[in-house]
Amino acid sequence: MIDIHCHILPGMDDGPETMEESLHMVRAFMADGISEVVATPHGPIYGERSIMPSDIQQACFDLQRSLLEAGLDFMIHPGQEILLDEHTPRLLQSDRLVTLAGSDYALVEAPLFCPLPDLNDILFELRLMGYRPILAHFERAVYAAEDLSLIRKLSEEEALFQINADSLLGLHGSVAKRLAWKMLEMGTVDFVSSDAHGLTNRKSHLHQVHALLKRKVGSELAERLVLVNPHKVLLNQPIEREDGMGEMGAKRRRRFWTK
Repeated sequence: MIDIHCHILPGMDDGPETMEESLHMVRAFMADGISEVVATPHGPIYGERSIMPSDIQQACFDLQRSLLEAGLDFMIHPGQEILLDEHTPRLLQSDRLVTLAGSDYALVEAPLFCPLPDLNDILFELRLMGYRPILAHFERAVYAAEDLSLIRKLSEEEALFQINADSLLGLHGSVAKRLAWKMLEMGTVDFVSSDAHGLTNRKSHLHQVHALLKRKVGSELAERLVLVNPHKVLLNQPIEREDGMGEMGAKRRRRFWTK
């Protein structure tokens, strides 16, 4: 499997603090069936610290070198979980933010507790600039659970959605769990990722959720969410979406690509 959303770089944000902890995370990821990840530290600011693209690139290089020295066959790609606001398009255009593995895909985080008034406009501007925004763990946005039409509208306007494996297990609460499964039913989920931060309360459950998805929505959709679509991000290829829950839903496909 390929994880496009995790916090694995040492000393970068609220993920591991040391290189040793990062290496332990990698070993846990490998045991969980993950072969490569996109490292997505928070940005452009975490706490009082500005997270620069050069910081992320260097941290990925250092971690990859440590993996080689430890004999671990595991790939780290640079990325970022970008806190979305009106400055995001300008910062991306000026190379002050990091897309996923150098692709046109950008992992963006909308506020969880109150809607961003100009969310649709910002996402539209990003698409006009040639970026493909992926909304991170939108199932955790409390206002989205109260208004499913928002998700439908964003999907119709070609937003892509990543949900957390933990949400499907109920580890982010019952509201996020219900919405995550509802989004799968609606056919609006494109990626399932770990959003792992460590080895304790926010570790990867991707293997467990992959098995659960295969039972609930079918092997084809399960593979698409944890392997096929993430691999397409790494290759900067278009994403195909299937309406409904895999074999349980309709088979009409829609392509999300404008370039």
